Amino acid sequence: FMVQAILSTEPITASSKLFEKCMSALLDICGNNSLPFEQRVLGLNILRALFRHNQLGEVVMPHCAHGLKIAIRGFSSSAWGIRNSSTLLFSALIMRIFGVQRLRDMELISIKNKMQGQIFFVRFPDLFKFLLEQLEVASHEVYHPSLYPILLVLNRLYSNKETLDRVHLDAFLPYMEFFLSNPSHKIRNLAAQATASLIEINKLPHAVVSTIVSLTDATISNNYCHGLLQKVSRHTLLGHKSTNLLEGKFNKMNIK
Repeated sequence: FMVQAILSTEPITASSKLFEKCMSALLDICGNNSLPFEQRVLGLNILRALFRHNQLGEVVMPHCAHGLKIAIRGFSSSAWGIRNSSTLLFSALIMRIFGVQRLRDMELISIKNKMQGQIFFVRFPDLFKFLLEQLEVASHEVYHPSLYPILLVLNRLYSNKETLDRVHLDAFLPYMEFFLSNPSHKIRNLAAQATASLIEINKLPHAVVSTIVSLTDATISNNYCHGLLQKVSRHTLLGHKSTNLLEGKFNKMNIK
């Protein structure tokens, strides 16, 4: 808090040299695995305090992408202190980027706590490649520590009808489909929820029908069956907000 107090006294301008120098040093420390454990934990805790501080809200935003990378990587650390500090930093970054959670149920995210995928990746372009790379790594392990925070981020994005936005968000859908069969109940739920968040509303009817057809396969595992049911449930909840649109689409497909 001493560092926070010192930095908050500097006039907030586009060229806050003291703040930028401090943030650069902290991010380098936290991202350097060769440094002593205690030094990195201290750096993570200072970063969390800075990202949470309301007075520094505008000047910390350009550093959120770098901070999010460090936090997500920290979930995979072998040291408990690093993992613990990384989870706290991740929570602070989610609040800074998407706002304070307005609903008590963490699985029901208010639209006010979400962001269009296009806007998110314009603000933080480095995260698009990073998230895809982390998902690729996680797909080769049963329980990868970074998977949970990544799904939490993707659950806070939503799509629109812009072509560029669809190009971005569609890249995540194959991974979400893969994680529907994950042994972890929580991961399956989050993957199903993320699929509903990322899919374009016009594609919902086809997605629901395709999922139901997959459920008729007697050879699928129980985990995958549960994941598909969760996917249908999430898609149905999303489609309930656009009932007229979905009814028209289903009628064209001769589905009742």
